[in-house]
Amino acid sequence: MKPLMYQEFLKLRFKKSTWISLIIAVGMMVLTGLTTLNVGSSDSKYYFSSAYGGFQWFIIVLIAINASSITSEFQFGTIKHLVIQADSRWRVYYIKLLAISCYNFIGHIIIFLAAVLIKLLLYPGLDLFSHYHYGSTVIVNLILNGALDFFLSYLFIGMVTLIACISSNSAVAVSVGIGVAFAGEGLSNMLLSSFPSIIPIMRWNPFNMLNFQQQFAYPEHIHDTHLLLSQMGIGIFVWSCLFLVLGQLLFQRRKI
Repeated sequence: MKPLMYQEFLKLRFKKSTWISLIIAVGMMVLTGLTTLNVGSSDSKYYFSSAYGGFQWFIIVLIAINASSITSEFQFGTIKHLVIQADSRWRVYYIKLLAISCYNFIGHIIIFLAAVLIKLLLYPGLDLFSHYHYGSTVIVNLILNGALDFFLSYLFIGMVTLIACISSNSAVAVSVGIGVAFAGEGLSNMLLSSFPSIIPIMRWNPFNMLNFQQQFAYPEHIHDTHLLLSQMGIGIFVWSCLFLVLGQLLFQRRKI
């Protein structure tokens, strides 16, 4: 099992897109920082605490890396070698999830450090210890946003993994994942407003959970989501587990 785990980490380490995509995400953060130099103090705090959009960009990177790590094995037939080596498909599946989880953690740390560096270079006057949302300092808000995004990212990992286990083309899983990332919140709001009579049930749809960070930043969004932050956290956990378990079942039954 250890050699297989080592192989998965090597694949991520030496795959060019793993790091190029992350560099592009950091580049977009720098661009955001440069284009918001003249905003007010409150907006400066908002952009910093949201890592200059870095967490959102990294989710797109994570979706692409996660999808390709699974579909490429079936596309090139290397899944046969992995299954023989591990002697179990579920081991292959969860080792891949472990590898992508480590990349997810490292990516969030890099985004956090990049946000701090951008602040130091472009916003030297911004006080990291001034008060912001929930009576916490600006730097604490950045840490909380990073932690919440890391937690929410597993909903995307579960969703994309499930799609990748169905599709033989990573482009399909990536396209659906990115589509959900950009349009999921709007789709949920449309469903909730279109069917008010079944809001108690409809509010638990997985797309509604994507409003998690938005509601953390703007608590008044509870009128759109109809869920408390704690309820959304439970929903994210349940949906993530469900998607990952369904993904495992499909992974085990897929022809190789």
